[in-house]
Amino acid sequence: MADEPFGFEGGTRITVRLGYDSVYAQHAFGRVRLGLGTINEAGLTGLPVAGGGFYRVGQFAAADNAAMYETAFGPEQSAGFDLSAKFDGKGWAFDARIAEGASVALSDGVGVDYVAREVFAPSAREVELSLGSDDGIRVFVNGEAVFENRVDRGVAPDQDRATVRLAAGPNTVVFKIVNTGGPSGFYARSVEDEAVLPHGMVPAILAGPARRAGLMAGAVEAWRTRFSPSYRALSEEIAAQEGEIAALDAEIPRTMVMKELPMPRETFVLSRGLYDHPDPERPVGRAVPTALGSLTADMPRDRLGLAEWMVGGENPLTARVTVNRLWEMLFGYGIVRTSEDFGYQGEWPSHPELLDWLAVEFRESGWDVQHMLRLMVTSGAYRQSARVRPEAQEVDPDNRLLAYFPRQRLPAEQIRDQALYVGVCWWSGWAGRA
Repeated sequence: MADEPFGFEGGTRITVRLGYDSVYAQHAFGRVRLGLGTINEAGLTGLPVAGGGFYRVGQFAAADNAAMYETAFGPEQSAGFDLSAKFDGKGWAFDARIAEGASVALSDGVGVDYVAREVFAPSAREVELSLGSDDGIRVFVNGEAVFENRVDRGVAPDQDRATVRLAAGPNTVVFKIVNTGGPSGFYARSVEDEAVLPHGMVPAILAGPARRAGLMAGAVEAWRTRFSPSYRALSEEIAAQEGEIAALDAEIPRTMVMKELPMPRETFVLSRGLYDHPDPERPVGRAVPTALGSLTADMPRDRLGLAEWMVGGENPLTARVTVNRLWEMLFGYGIVRTSEDFGYQGEWPSHPELLDWLAVEFRESGWDVQHMLRLMVTSGAYRQSARVRPEAQEVDPDNRLLAYFPRQRLPAEQIRDQALYVGVCWWSGWAGRA
């Protein structure tokens, strides 16, 4: 907003420089729309005050309570807002917690904190402030004291009202919070002026070409909220219900999902197995290792096809490997002792027919793990005595024939579960508590 009229009839060239001071690349200006126009004094009076962020400096000490109020530590004396200024070695720091209408804690203990912001007034005017503090408070505008309340209290909204005079243009408002003991706090907000437009309605006074549809929609919404009690009540009800929906949505468990690409990513044989040395002359498609079989012609070449192949009747490995691991969990070792290797270099199963029968039972039961565990723990082999029989040990030193129940050490997970169960901390529901 220019300090005085400028330009001449027939055209004026204006140069605008945009400052970019953020350290974040995402904050760079994308698209900027700039419009020029004129506004009369009445229009300026109707424009709202624009306030910057809140900055804080402190804590400062004094000899006694009276001295804390009377001593000027420096921040209150400046007519301009200089963020680089130092006061007894202390400087202004932005405090994102402080906002209009929010009670925030300041420094604990006896001392003085300062909170300040710069506000821009389109025209000279009086503004009413609603204040709260722990404990006392003094207010300075452009270096001049305009309000004071020496009191011992806890901070709360709307404890004081102060009317301050702002000059046209930038103004520095400084709040001096005097804490006489315990925690300290601050609260401030501008009281709404019916003669001033809400921020959302400002686009309504723009010149015709500058009245974009999006801006005008926001202006209409602001007008309805300001002047229609029924609309405001409905908006508040909708906002409350949307908040409930958001809270409910936040309680819904989330899980990661995967989605197939429209075109599979090109894959190549890795030279010498090095992941960063693919051989572009040896492309490979989606398939299973030849030694394990192949996907049938009707199976899709994706994760669904792989899942169908794993549980299909032509693949004997999935069921066998799974029941062998269940057996190992209960008996200490599997029917195939090398449970990690079912290939040619693995150990031959001690009971091949039993392994086949368990695999078929697992598949025909609908891959029911609980059914298989129940079947195993109620079997005669599992319920045998753990007493070692010398005659059986002489014939079968490794007890591969299960003449007696093998003693075993529980894995760490089972030891933890047993400790939780004995300590009455066990959670039997899904997704148990940690």
